[in-house]
Amino acid sequence: MANVRDGVNVVILSDRGTSATHAAIPSLLLASAVHHRLVSEHLRTSAALIIEAGDVREIHHVALLLGFGASAVCPYLAYESIDALVEMGELNDLSAFEARYQYGKSLNKGVIKVMSKMGVSTVASYVGSQLFEPVGVSDDILERYFPGFHSRLGGITLEHVARDVLRMHASAFDTESQRVEITNHGEYQWRRDGELHLFNPAPSKSFSTRRGRSVSISSSSTPLW
Repeated sequence: MANVRDGVNVVILSDRGTSATHAAIPSLLLASAVHHRLVSEHLRTSAALIIEAGDVREIHHVALLLGFGASAVCPYLAYESIDALVEMGELNDLSAFEARYQYGKSLNKGVIKVMSKMGVSTVASYVGSQLFEPVGVSDDILERYFPGFHSRLGGITLEHVARDVLRMHASAFDTESQRVEITNHGEYQWRRDGELHLFNPAPSKSFSTRRGRSVSISSSSTPLW
């Protein structure tokens, strides 16, 4: 706060300092906490918040960060991952620059689509608008990092968040393994042992009729919780 009062008008919040002994703070918690502190100090319009985070991967992540106060977002780890894919020959038709451009373009178009569905026409109106409803988050987290929000269902606590952060941090800095394998939890493609989503295949049951024929019945509905 003192730096902003002294005239600093660009604040960069980065997790590049992550090390074997320092885990990264989730970027959304960090951005929202700093944003609301600046608001409470009547300094929010005096500085822009730039988020440089390794946990930003998809459109929804960028949309949330902008909605909760970020002025700009740099997903540096995603860009470095794209460079690695090009170097390994996984993206033969694109150069590193072209692949980065296509990724950034998709993020921009995705955020614009989110804004249009919310009825917001300019980025300036969207930044810090907080046009979201918390689902699956406890009031302890909301009161501390997202003032003014209330969850009708409750959900994860800071202990859950800390446990996930430490688990991922430990796997990234595992000294016994020379190669870190990224686990597919079924967020984008169905996995039998992954999370339950609407796109999960419907379970089917087979039974035999009196004439000996086998009949298979699929459930057309998937439980939501």
